[in-house]
Amino acid sequence: MPTHTTLSGQTIEYAPSQPVAQFLKRLKAMSEDPDISEGEMIAFAYGLKNPLLDHSIFPERGAVTKEVLSAPAYQVMTDLLARKRVQQDGIDVEKLAAEFTVSVSEAARELGKTPAAIRQAIQYRRVRAWMKTGPKGKQDYFLRPESVRTLGAIMRGSKDSTPGPLLVRVGHIAGNMVEIKHPGDLEDRKKDARREIIEGRIPRWKRVAFRYGGGVNQSPRLRVIEPADEPNEFTWGGEFFIRGNFKYVGETVNNRKRQEEEWATFQPL
Repeated sequence: MPTHTTLSGQTIEYAPSQPVAQFLKRLKAMSEDPDISEGEMIAFAYGLKNPLLDHSIFPERGAVTKEVLSAPAYQVMTDLLARKRVQQDGIDVEKLAAEFTVSVSEAARELGKTPAAIRQAIQYRRVRAWMKTGPKGKQDYFLRPESVRTLGAIMRGSKDSTPGPLLVRVGHIAGNMVEIKHPGDLEDRKKDARREIIEGRIPRWKRVAFRYGGGVNQSPRLRVIEPADEPNEFTWGGEFFIRGNFKYVGETVNNRKRQEEEWATFQPL
């Protein structure tokens, strides 16, 4: 079975079909070509030629569903996109890895959980981790200190009815956009003004709306979410995401006039 090692040192085993294997081969070549931009690669990765995506939802592009998210080949795809970002922005990978300093056992003690629970959270991508060599010479996962606190809030939210925080990455890039209406201010806010991207955490919320779209002629779509017991994730354009314990309520609003009216009048809680 083929394997792929991610930037963060994790090994992914996957068994791609011939179309998926050919697609990932092309994407890998794009990730290594300095003459191909990140925007071009994102457009190809989320376009009609990607056999990993669900093409029954949007006629003009592929969609990321829960089934797609759980596919190991999709995780390979997102790592190739991350590698292009590293190449294009000149990111120091060693410096990035140095931010992950908390071991699984340390995180488990801090949160009052078992190491197995922390590993499961990493497996289900509820928290980012980096595979590194520990003090005893063994390879293991390490987390950022702030990620441990966020994971603790998410775990508490799934245990009782108090909603955990939402982790969001929104903005505009390469013809794609995600905007969100939420109460209060973003915590742990990070802004990349050059690429019009904002990342952060919504700590307290009960009802949030977001809209998303891409392309000149495509009207944005609007969704409303509320807290739920199970973790969920929305992704768009290879850059943007909303993660946390949430569920969709109501329908997707596609009509441009209605979407603009509901967006203008929506009051987040």
